[in-house]
Amino acid sequence: STQRHGGVTLSMSDSRLIDPNAMSRSVCELLEEVELAVVERDKAILKRIQTDIQDGANSDLVTLVNLALDLVNGSLCSVLSTPTAALVLPDRSDTNIYSIQREIPARIDDFVNGVDDAQDNCLIRRTIVLLLGATILDLFSQVNCTGPSIQEADWPADCALAYPLAVKSAADMPEWNRKFLTALERDAEEAYEKTTGISHFFIARQILVEGQNTFEGVHTASLWAGRCSYMHQKLLDQRTPTLETEIMESYQNALAEVHNTWGLRTTIYARVCVEFALVLGFFWRHDKAREVLEKAQHATGLEVNLTGRLGVRTKFQTSQKAQLVLEARSSLAADSNPTTEKEKAPHTVPLEADSHLLESMKLAGGKDECLVANLAVVDQVLLLAICTVTRGNSPKDPVINETIEPYVNRVLSHPNNWLVYSTALLLRTNIEMDSSKKKERAILQMQALVDQWGLEDSTVGGATADVRLSWFYALPYPTIWEVKKQLADRYLSLGVTLSALQIYEELEMWEPAIECLAIADRATKAEQLIRSRLALKPTPKLYCLLGDVTQDEQHYVTAWELSNHRFARAMRSIAKCAFKKNDMRRALESYQTALAINPLYPSAWFTMGCAALRLEDWTKAVTAFTRVVHQDEEQGDAWGNMASAYVQLGRRDEALRCLEQALKYQRESWRLWDNLLTVAMDIGDFTRALNAAHQLLDLQQEKRVDRNILNLLVDIVVKQIPDRQGVSGAEYAPKVATLFGHLTSKISTDPAVWSAYGRLHHAQGNLGKAIDCKVKECRALQSAGWEKDMNLFEKVANGGVELVELYLTEGSNASLHAARLFANNLVKKTEKNFAGTEPHNKLAEALSVVMSRLA
Repeated sequence: STQRHGGVTLSMSDSRLIDPNAMSRSVCELLEEVELAVVERDKAILKRIQTDIQDGANSDLVTLVNLALDLVNGSLCSVLSTPTAALVLPDRSDTNIYSIQREIPARIDDFVNGVDDAQDNCLIRRTIVLLLGATILDLFSQVNCTGPSIQEADWPADCALAYPLAVKSAADMPEWNRKFLTALERDAEEAYEKTTGISHFFIARQILVEGQNTFEGVHTASLWAGRCSYMHQKLLDQRTPTLETEIMESYQNALAEVHNTWGLRTTIYARVCVEFALVLGFFWRHDKAREVLEKAQHATGLEVNLTGRLGVRTKFQTSQKAQLVLEARSSLAADSNPTTEKEKAPHTVPLEADSHLLESMKLAGGKDECLVANLAVVDQVLLLAICTVTRGNSPKDPVINETIEPYVNRVLSHPNNWLVYSTALLLRTNIEMDSSKKKERAILQMQALVDQWGLEDSTVGGATADVRLSWFYALPYPTIWEVKKQLADRYLSLGVTLSALQIYEELEMWEPAIECLAIADRATKAEQLIRSRLALKPTPKLYCLLGDVTQDEQHYVTAWELSNHRFARAMRSIAKCAFKKNDMRRALESYQTALAINPLYPSAWFTMGCAALRLEDWTKAVTAFTRVVHQDEEQGDAWGNMASAYVQLGRRDEALRCLEQALKYQRESWRLWDNLLTVAMDIGDFTRALNAAHQLLDLQQEKRVDRNILNLLVDIVVKQIPDRQGVSGAEYAPKVATLFGHLTSKISTDPAVWSAYGRLHHAQGNLGKAIDCKVKECRALQSAGWEKDMNLFEKVANGGVELVELYLTEGSNASLHAARLFANNLVKKTEKNFAGTEPHNKLAEALSVVMSRLA
């Protein structure tokens, strides 16, 4: 018989026995199945393989399957207590970072290549080494991210690794632990000092990332390397280019390997796509992340559609309103054993009893199957990834939050997995913090998530390690210290300063702690706190914080020197000080120095670009703003500033493209539309120019439409000036007329508008409409005091003469009488103050011509 799993057909006959003389193809197929089961956390497959492998089978293969089953079951200490782990891993008492770096590759090489057997055994042992590295990474993820906590009393005495060191205070940290932290710095970005078991992570990284060459023929090696590198990034203060490159390369290789081995329409492919999309989103590559998520949807057959249904949100609502809901259908069936019992889900905080809001909306006519049906866990994970990528750089955007809320609610309607459900709760708290009616529930829910982190008992909201880890790498679930920091941030936003400060101090996150004290108007206390920490151990970061509090630039200089010119944060602060002092040259040079160390700071690139603009260094400005949009393509201001620099360089086509990109993210910016109008006219793109003018009018910015451009548009039609494609300007006459119609519906007192509009009608032979426009122009010119102000009178007189000429051209008796009445009125009104002046004489002459025509 055969069974197909993950896109690979595997033999399931009684001849599954593997021995040294077995066919290589059978070993490869079985190893593929073990790797797949480990990534998918599929215990059933591993138990079946374990049963199929009988006594007398290859001992390495038996070891591999047993290790894989323990790993998937969450028995991580059992894996690390095996003789195999003792062979591969360094001595548990060894804390010397250099000997560990030397010993791990040597031990792995001895283990993998020290067998007197065929290639099959080497491949099996490579896979065993990979599983050991994955186990250590899982263990590290458990104690720092997912929970539950591990008590030291429960740590096996024969475990190959020592109990993970939990740092109570960075000041009391053992020196060997600090060396591991230093070794994990990248691009001058430091790892979080209170990370638990940092030496374990270092070992995992030595195996999974530094030892990549070991895993030839192991299909999921790149995936585990990517997971390890991304965890490394989570430990650091900020994003780093070194790890970005490393992570991207690993996940691209992993995606290709999974595709080639198991195919596209598989859950493992969907899982890896989701992980890759989260990484892309983390590094601001949101468009690419959406493309990868579409591949994941194709893999699972998930179809989603946001739509509206009538329903109610409040208890006392009588009229039904349109509600935003999510329709979701998938080709995958929901898991056969979902965790639907209430006690097995994380504790969910309800709304207050006296709240008028319903826990979930009630839809008219009941709910369709596509609105309520349970989804497979992989589809729930995919929905949460879509939420995370959609939020992107706009976590406070109420429209985006309203859009993703149905996705989150759909996941929360079926608690299939503890960590998936917890992630959905975390996303919901972020959304509800912006709601005055749900803010209290959001705080309590965040506190509940923190409290449940260490619990293993499912009856009180906890869960075992295997349940939590099964989907961890495909979820945007942060480290425990990040969750606590978010809780403190929420307290601070509500003004609960003391509670927030206590959490920050417990986490030894001094920067937000200082900000907290500053908000509480306790700057002196903040300075005392920093100086007390400096007395224990001076660090560049603490000196920078001291500079922030005291506004003394010298402290940043001290931090820079203390770091041996490697702490980029110090140089960024020096650059910021120079910018504030309007010393643009020094600011530019300082930002260049800082960004050479770590360029993944779009805000620093942006300020550097602004300094370059002030210095009129257009090329450097373009370079700086280009780096901003490469890292965060949704920065509309950067696109707009880059366009300004391109204009100064005479590269208007590039400027136009930049402005169009900017308007994707800032469509309400009249300045961008105004710039687009000007640039489009300069290069002869009249269609875009007209569209920009309409957009300005829609934004109630009719006064921003340049009057010179209006006259130029009329000239284009009248003189038949061709556009950049060679199309005659006469072809644009209807569109220009439509623009003037739109403009005059917004503004009726601007004589320049009526003058240009009248000129357009006159050129098209619409003499009656031209006269109407000239009349309105003359009325608009007659502003208060025009009868006494020579400059104003001259404009009125010139307009009046032009109007009389139009009346004479039309020639009808009605027009001549209208001309006489108009000219006579102007002459009499201004005779007292301006008789004998040239403008008055012109009016009198025009009146004389009219009278002679009427005679």
